[in-house]
Amino acid sequence: MTVVTITIEESTLQLLKALKEKTSSKNFDDAIRKLAGMNVPKSMFGVHPEMSSFTDKDRIRFHEL
Repeated sequence: MTVVTITIEESTLQLLKALKEKTSSKNFDDAIRKLAGMNVPKSMFGVHPEMSSFTDKDRIRFHEL
C-alpha cells in the first residue's frame, strides 16, 4: 500500500473529523471510502433551501481573475 500526503484546508479537516466520528471509521481513509460509496442523488447537488439561483452578474464575478 502506498501512502500519500494531500493538502486540505482546516475547515475540510474539521469536516473529515466529524465524518470519521459519525461513521465510526477507524481512520480518515476509511471515512473517505465510506463517503465515496454513498449514493447522493444528482438532484441534491447544489440544493440549498435558502440560496437563490446564480444570476449572470454572479457568474461574471466568480470568473473574474
